[in-house]
Amino acid sequence: MFDILLVEDNDAELMMEVIKEAFVGIPHQLNLVVNGEQALQRLRTRDTHPDLVLLDLNLPIVSGIEVLITMKKDPKLRGIPVIIMSNSQSQEDVARCYNSYANAYVRKQIGFEQMTAQLQVTGTFWFQTATLPVPFHLGPVSTSTPPKGMTAVKTRKKKTR
Repeated sequence: MFDILLVEDNDAELMMEVIKEAFVGIPHQLNLVVNGEQALQRLRTRDTHPDLVLLDLNLPIVSGIEVLITMKKDPKLRGIPVIIMSNSQSQEDVARCYNSYANAYVRKQIGFEQMTAQLQVTGTFWFQTATLPVPFHLGPVSTSTPPKGMTAVKTRKKKTR
């Protein structure tokens, strides 16, 4: 099951309904916070981290770009994929998000059906097409011990003559 953190203030209820509709068939748990401060607090205080963050840019208290920058500077949080979901048409916002290591920038569509279709494509790509890092709730990956259920690939050293 995929753990998704939605960080949205104004359209929170609508976005939750859109995501539920769009991600039918994708096993997920959706969690909501309504400002950047709550997002950072949740990310920093949980033992497990979400598999994906859907982040609005225009948030109260701490902006979405500040959340993104803070996450990408933190070694414990930087590997979490972040998709910016925004109404902004500004190329400066797009560039700033990518320069701050956002994984994607998606302009929110207007209307329930359009938003649902847009998020179906996004969900299909992220959860069925893309290869994501080992889920954070399984713990850190060790270079010496493979994750549960996997075997290590052994390499042979070449003999020198």
